[in-house]
Amino acid sequence: MLRIYLLGSFRLFYKDEPLKFSALPKTLPLWAYLLLNPAPVARDQLASALWPDTGSNEARAKVRRHLHDLRRALPPAKEGEPWFLADNSTVQWNPAAPAWFDVAAFEHDVADPARLATAVTLYQGELLPHLYDDWIFPYRERLRTRFFDALFQLVEQAHAKAEYAQAIAYAQQILHHDPLREEVVRTLMNLRHESGDRAGALQEYQRFAQRLRTELDVAPMLETSALYDAIARPPLAAAAQGARNVPAPPASPVAPALTITDASSPAPPHNLPAQLTTFIGRTAELAAVQQLVLGAAAARLLTLSGPGGSGKTRLALELGSRLCQLDPVPFPAGIFVVWLATVQSPDLVLPAIANTLNVNPSVGKTLLQSLQEYLHSRRLLLILDNFEHLTAAAPQVAELLVAAPALQIIVTSRALLRIYGEQEFPVPPLALPADPARLQPAEAIRYTAVALFVARSRAVNPNFVLDGQNAAAVAAICTRVDGLPLAIELAAARSKLFSPQAILARLDRVLTFLSDRNRTTADHRQTLRATLDWSFELLDEAERRLFVQLALFSGAFTLEQAEAVCGPATSSTVLDGLETLVNNSLLRQEEIDGEIYFRMLATIREYAGERLEASPNATFLHRRHAAAFLNFAEQAAPKLRGPQQTRWLRRIELAHANLRVALTWALEHGEAELALPLVTALADFWAKAGHLLEGRGWIARALCLPAAQGATPLRAAALNAAAETELNYTDVDYTLPAAYLRESIATSRQTGASSTLAYGCLGLGTILLATDIDAAQTYGDESLNIFRSTGDRWGEARALALLARLAICRNEMAVAEELTKASVAIFTALGDRWSIGYTLLVQAYTLHFEQQQYDRARDLYEEALAIGELSGEKVIIATALSNLADLALIREDYTATERFARRALPLLDELGELWQPPRLLRLLGICAAIGGNGDQATKLVGDSIELNRRLGDHRAVIAGLIALAHRALSRGEWQKAARQLAAAAVAIEDSSAQLLPADLAVHRRTLAKLRASVDPCALAPFWAAGQKLTLDEAIAL
Repeated sequence: MLRIYLLGSFRLFYKDEPLKFSALPKTLPLWAYLLLNPAPVARDQLASALWPDTGSNEARAKVRRHLHDLRRALPPAKEGEPWFLADNSTVQWNPAAPAWFDVAAFEHDVADPARLATAVTLYQGELLPHLYDDWIFPYRERLRTRFFDALFQLVEQAHAKAEYAQAIAYAQQILHHDPLREEVVRTLMNLRHESGDRAGALQEYQRFAQRLRTELDVAPMLETSALYDAIARPPLAAAAQGARNVPAPPASPVAPALTITDASSPAPPHNLPAQLTTFIGRTAELAAVQQLVLGAAAARLLTLSGPGGSGKTRLALELGSRLCQLDPVPFPAGIFVVWLATVQSPDLVLPAIANTLNVNPSVGKTLLQSLQEYLHSRRLLLILDNFEHLTAAAPQVAELLVAAPALQIIVTSRALLRIYGEQEFPVPPLALPADPARLQPAEAIRYTAVALFVARSRAVNPNFVLDGQNAAAVAAICTRVDGLPLAIELAAARSKLFSPQAILARLDRVLTFLSDRNRTTADHRQTLRATLDWSFELLDEAERRLFVQLALFSGAFTLEQAEAVCGPATSSTVLDGLETLVNNSLLRQEEIDGEIYFRMLATIREYAGERLEASPNATFLHRRHAAAFLNFAEQAAPKLRGPQQTRWLRRIELAHANLRVALTWALEHGEAELALPLVTALADFWAKAGHLLEGRGWIARALCLPAAQGATPLRAAALNAAAETELNYTDVDYTLPAAYLRESIATSRQTGASSTLAYGCLGLGTILLATDIDAAQTYGDESLNIFRSTGDRWGEARALALLARLAICRNEMAVAEELTKASVAIFTALGDRWSIGYTLLVQAYTLHFEQQQYDRARDLYEEALAIGELSGEKVIIATALSNLADLALIREDYTATERFARRALPLLDELGELWQPPRLLRLLGICAAIGGNGDQATKLVGDSIELNRRLGDHRAVIAGLIALAHRALSRGEWQKAARQLAAAAVAIEDSSAQLLPADLAVHRRTLAKLRASVDPCALAPFWAAGQKLTLDEAIAL
């Protein structure tokens, strides 16, 4: 008997002994698919499920190969009892085979109410939890659901028989598999309370509340807290009513079995965040908004309007989450949130959308055109959050909607966009009682505003209980702040220090004053301002000044950054002030990488910002903020060249929003003395963190400032940064970076900026290496001399690396080896792993592309790859993998070519790199042709050619034509191959194009194979015809 276990982990037993399953990685998924589908499975269905991204012919071949591997891995089948049944079109696990399967046994037992107890013992965990193929998730979820259904039924059965110990044990088993299942906690509380264990019921709540605080930093749900209140209510209340015992808690029946939508309908792609607090109320609003989005007259542009803190964002996110769960999926292309709170300029709205959707601008097209092209045929929902400060970008939103008929957009904003077709939905306050003074706890908790106050109060004070003494005060607080969620949460945050009655007394004084000042307006925003004014009034003078100054910060900031911008307060330190603001819910605190960061909510930041802009010191403070982050950037830049570079990359990324604020202010105010050094300091970060496109934009704007036009050391350094950024961005046209560097060198000589001169010479020498080796040598020598004279060890290492490349070009390999060792030794001493990897990459590049010394190049690429993987440097990893793919194809190792290319492509996509992906697609197309998948080869090479056309890379387009000829010849279409190769030969001659080594190897092999297999007389007319074709005509054959 063969015993097969897939629940919990894969285990196999044969004749009661463990059996090792030695097979290909995809063999177990194939076997599991057959086991889970007992009827005959079509081979095409099996192929598409397990290899969805592979062509049909190749996928069917893989099915055959893995079936053979499965036969080999299993014990020999008995005569007449094969393990599976197969014919030309179907495959089936033999139902008569001598085998036992845990999933089948579980499903058999779970269908019988009398065998549920046996069934749950078979479920040892999720189905093959380490398998991540898309096809398995519906099966996994179905079994998990049936397991929980069985446990719920067992709880109900035991509960009905008053077998409390057994019911509690089954409920605890549910929590063992799903510790945060809150309805089960309520079931346990009820069970313990009914069994007479009141203390145990309260302990269940307290343990769960502690778990939620530890793991999610949230409080229990309203229903759970209400049940706790009912059980915890002292017996005096019952005694007053003449009762003997504590009244039974509100009805909270044992949780019913789950129901789910069809597991075969997966959720659409989305970036909706997991919410850490319960969504309370808003049932009518959700239904109304969903109708506006999905109804017969669906709104293309829906604006959720309302004052700050009214719950617009939370309503939009909850709607998005629920739309993801519908079947059929209303937005198959996805639901995506674009966070705009920290976006400072309307010009950055489209980049924010593109970044969220991972859309890179196409060559020759604007970003708007690229987004329109991407969205045109996609049924997708965008949620643009916090749009009120970016309304100037509304026309661009309208242009997206016009170009994409299936696109729908939800905007959360305090101001309408006021464009044609906009549908407004004012988000109302939470439900409030008409007469709060007369409310009892059971009645008060039904109002969502009160429920929110109770839930958030318990988050800061777990002992908070809504009772007869405070229910009226809580209801009055919610009414006084007009039911606005943010105001309620700010008030509830005081529950740690004040009773509801005390909160109401303090709130009342401030509200009365502001109401008297604003009698003519019914603007709910003024009510929120009253709540914030109240919080502000509770601060002392130093804390108020700090609160206002913190409006300068966008996103996360540290204590040190706050001290640098705000300076010490008059009566307390900045640290003390931050602590007070956190405790007053005016700041949020979080720990990232072991360091404490602070954030101010967008609404609160706006409130503080209004006070800041009214201050006569606003300009001074903005300049101080920009100067502080310039100082941070200049301190961080050298850290990217040392042993802590990975940590500092993350630190700069966290400060990026503030750096953007500083750059924006400096550029808008023409402050070249701030903008130029800031872009210079950030250039290395932009390159290493994958922000090259953004960096190019900032540098160009800084260089164009009127105050930046003089021949100054600051401009010269920024020109070097601009050139370095361009060189990282493209490897085709060096005209612009060369011009930057020549101006930088001239300015540096004129102003005596020796360090800047050295880096300018280093950059220009690098560019000239391929065209004027003598001039490159001169610039390289000059840079090395300056670096040594100024003691710049990092620059010296870079110069040595350039001279090593020059030695390689002169075939002075011993000299190159020594120079490279010297360069790497310095980088090693400095702890700069990134530069070690980069140095090895550029040396390998020279050996590979300029000297054709492929074995040595491969060794260096592999060394660089190891360094990149050790330090997590994606640029180095992706570059090394790309070039290793090229070398593997040269040596005709197509398996390695495909492996390297497929690892590199997602990294390059993440980095926004434009030039390497087309080359890798071309190499993959050649591999597909070799593997007999002509259709896939045609698509891959065609995509490569199209991308290269957009980039203007003529040489690569010719290489794409050669790849198409290779594909044609591999399919026996030698006439087409001859014409395409002839056209390519003409194009190469006309443009003097130098093919890359892998492309050259493919060209030579294809041409040799053609001439060896076709008689010259038969070949001649087709070759002649091809010579008359244009490049585009040959590609279109």
